[in-house]
Amino acid sequence: MKIKLYISFLICFIIIGCGNKDEVVIQDEVETIIPETNIEKFYHSHDNEFYPLKQTMEDLQYQVNNLKARVEEYELTLHAPTLNSELLKLIKAPQVEHEFILDNGTIIQGKIINETADQVLVQTRIGQLKLDKAYIMSIENIDPLVPHLTFSKQNIKEKKGKNSLVVSGKIINEGGRRADFVRIIYKLWETDTKFLFSDSVFVSGNSVVYSNGIISDACLEPGAIGSFSMSMDFNDSIKVSYWTKDIKFDFVE
Repeated sequence: MKIKLYISFLICFIIIGCGNKDEVVIQDEVETIIPETNIEKFYHSHDNEFYPLKQTMEDLQYQVNNLKARVEEYELTLHAPTLNSELLKLIKAPQVEHEFILDNGTIIQGKIINETADQVLVQTRIGQLKLDKAYIMSIENIDPLVPHLTFSKQNIKEKKGKNSLVVSGKIINEGGRRADFVRIIYKLWETDTKFLFSDSVFVSGNSVVYSNGIISDACLEPGAIGSFSMSMDFNDSIKVSYWTKDIKFDFVE
């Protein structure tokens, strides 16, 4: 029995050994070493940028400086006080009509808005004041603040030619209010009753921006001096005997 088992086991072993013709090869891991010369070639071949720069460093620095300047300008506007024309209309100084002289020498200017037997309520530029009549020495009326324009006689130059009249000069605002759109008008006359023609010119004075956006430099603040010049031409048929001049102006709130 044992001999049969042994023979069977031997036969199976021979059959299995002959049927397995595939070879099993186990390879060891081999580390790939790149020579140094090849490494240098690898890095040198990638020196150029994969994405080329479209702007240079100088362009980027210029843009940074430009952005910085805009930020600084914006910060300045945040701290700069601004007043528009609508707001300026609301800030109106009261009209001064009276001047009060007190017993201690104090002078108060304003407008009487209420009066009793003992006191006077006065609207001044800084608010309302109650004045006891016992301390008031005198009350005087003040002329309203209006422009008062006059010619500076020593600066007036008028030269008449055969067919022209050239004039120039200066005017001064001696009033207490600004004069707007100041204009000089010359009228030429042949005789005492025969008017020939007239011409005008705006003075060169202070610049003012009005609430409607109009800008004019033909304005004169109180105490300011403006200048003008003009040339008037006429033909031979016109006989100019004399001329007159006048000042026209407006005043705008």
